[in-house]
Amino acid sequence: MLNETIAHYRILRQLGKGGMGVVYEAEDTKLGRRVALKFLPEDTHRDPQALERFLREARTASALNHPGICIIHAIEEHAGRSFIAMELLEGQTLDKLIPLGSLPIPRTIDMGIQLADALDAAHKKGIIHRDIKPANIFVTGRSAVKILDFGLAKLLPEHHAHLGGETLVDPETLLLTSPGTAVGTISYMSPEQARGEELDPRSDLFSLGGVLYQLATGRILNKALEKDRDVRYQVAAELRADLTRLQREIDSGKVAPVSSSSGRIRAELSPAAAQPAEPARLPSSSSVLIAAASKNKLGTGLVLGTVFLLLVAATFGIYSLVQRTRHLSFEKVKIENLTNSGHVFLTRLSPDGKYLLHVREENGLQSLWLRHIPTGSNTQVVVPFATRYTGLTFSPDGD
Repeated sequence: MLNETIAHYRILRQLGKGGMGVVYEAEDTKLGRRVALKFLPEDTHRDPQALERFLREARTASALNHPGICIIHAIEEHAGRSFIAMELLEGQTLDKLIPLGSLPIPRTIDMGIQLADALDAAHKKGIIHRDIKPANIFVTGRSAVKILDFGLAKLLPEHHAHLGGETLVDPETLLLTSPGTAVGTISYMSPEQARGEELDPRSDLFSLGGVLYQLATGRILNKALEKDRDVRYQVAAELRADLTRLQREIDSGKVAPVSSSSGRIRAELSPAAAQPAEPARLPSSSSVLIAAASKNKLGTGLVLGTVFLLLVAATFGIYSLVQRTRHLSFEKVKIENLTNSGHVFLTRLSPDGKYLLHVREENGLQSLWLRHIPTGSNTQVVVPFATRYTGLTFSPDGD
């Protein structure tokens, strides 16, 4: 495809390839500018469901106008293949930065402010992203961040009349969003998302909190799966405001940036810092948290990291997320059938004993399911597909 001219775009080079698309850099010969062209992979471009998600990504993002969201120029078709012409970004996705080490807290806070602002714009339009994760966050050479891939986005029912059916595909018509099915990336899903429940904007804020926590600690959070969304941040503007206040405290010199040889924030806080009197929501002023952290003698070098982690903790509605994992006691054992159909053939128990990941096969298609053992609820995390799973595993942290 290199050096070919498709419509009025001349293909220059391939930028990347993944399960949901192949991206090329191209020249728009009409306007004389460089753009990115995204095509469905060759083996899926005739799949109606993949095409629907692909088109939904373009229509959803095109309905938003915000510097923190990748600009969609057009949806085109050539030789029976649809493609998206979008803003050409220079930089890399956040998942490529994370393996290089945790980011400085001031930079992470700045990213959090930008991302919260972008989500606030989307949520005000009634759009829930549903797949906020490092791979869907792009960091430009100027340290700006942009949210990518609205392929799993959902339009809240009360906003259908405002954006119109011609702008966004009704997500309820897709198998991907059928009741009881979880869509997204499991490591960053909110509890309600993992259970396949109806979602609202707070689910995106939970996922964003997971990303920020990983940037600050180098670890993926997986211990907030039973928390009530009512005790978390309710809107993105609240999180943005608190992060902005903390940023101002840094700029004014009231709190010192973290300094440590490892460059990572310590994930263990003192009990007093980890369990404030009110377990619902953080105070609106970050200065209160700075004072509390200082009183607990965490040291000036750790005050900023502590306060930031407490702010991030509010996106989950908890403060004990930074404590070490406590494994379940197996003194009482109950044996029960996982299924009565006999279609389950591959399983893996999480390290904490709370979740059972298993594969089901029916009519030649395999799907992946997550069972919450205490409640007995099953959530489909990967829809039936013509693939073969050869093994399942959880990381030591339970992911």
